[in-house]
Formats: sequence, C-alpha cells, structure tokens
Amino acid sequence: MKRNIIMLSAVVSVIFMITCAKEGHDHGDVQRSEVGNTKIVTTGGIQAAFDLMDRAHHEGMMKKMNTPVETEAEFSDYLLLTLMKKPENTLIKDAVVSFSIKGPGNSIVTKKGHMMTGMGMHHYAAGFNMKAKGSYTVTAEINLSGKVVTVDTVFEKK
Repeated sequence: MKRNIIMLSAVVSVIFMITCAKEGHDHGDVQRSEVGNTKIVTTGGIQAAFDLMDRAHHEGMMKKMNTPVETEAEFSDYLLLTLMKKPENTLIKDAVVSFSIKGPGNSIVTKKGHMMTGMGMHHYAAGFNMKAKGSYTVTAEINLSGKVVTVDTVFEKK
C-alpha cells in the first residue's frame, strides 16, 4: 500500500510539473519544453506530454500499480501520450490518436494509440521497436471530434 501511495504521489507530481511547465522554445504557436524524460509540446489549445520508456520499466510500473499489463507483439519501448486542454488544464479523454515514429534508418512505423486509464491518469499508448541508437522523431495525430492536431518531438536513444 505504501508503494502505491508513493507511486501515485510521484505520478501526480510529474503531471503537476507538466501542467505548470512554462519554459520552452516558441515556434509560432508551438511551445516545447522538457521535464526530465518527458517531452512537452503545446499547440492549438492542446498540451501533449510524450513519455518514452523501455518495456521492462513500463511493465514494472504497471505491476507496482496492480494494473494489468496489456502486451502487444514484440516491442522494446513504450510510448505514452498525455493530453490536456489548455488553458483549462483538463485531461483530454475522448481523442483518437495515431503515432508515427521515424527511426535512425528513416523507416516509419505507424500505430493507433490505445487508451490506458487508472489511478487518476489517462494516456494514449503504443509499443514500438526502438532498439537502434540514434534519433527517433515521434509524431502524434490527435483527432478531437473532427479537429485534427499534429504534434511531434524527438527522442535520442543512446
């Protein structure tokens, strides 16, 4: 029980930092910032927080929260996307999300994000094979009742 409370506190703290993050690069109406390994992009009234973690870390976190682990076909990394409506700071729970990842070899893999909800969190997620070192450009196409917003970020695998 104590671990669950600590884990929940940590997650709430990260969400709070994401919500309050003010630093960033302004590219027109797109703002970018980072909090730890979380990449945050704000555009068109939507804040998109991308988290990338290896499969073992993701599955371990799910087990600590007593949440069933949904396994996909073989993948090495797990991409999570948390969406918030700005400036209201409310979670977006009714989007349809698809992810495209362009890896170091310039190959592109596209997957539909599935919803993960629990313990006050709501993410869109997908597993990918990102074993090679290098830059991975992640693009999320977010469909909100017909309004489509596209956001992207880059992760470096070392």
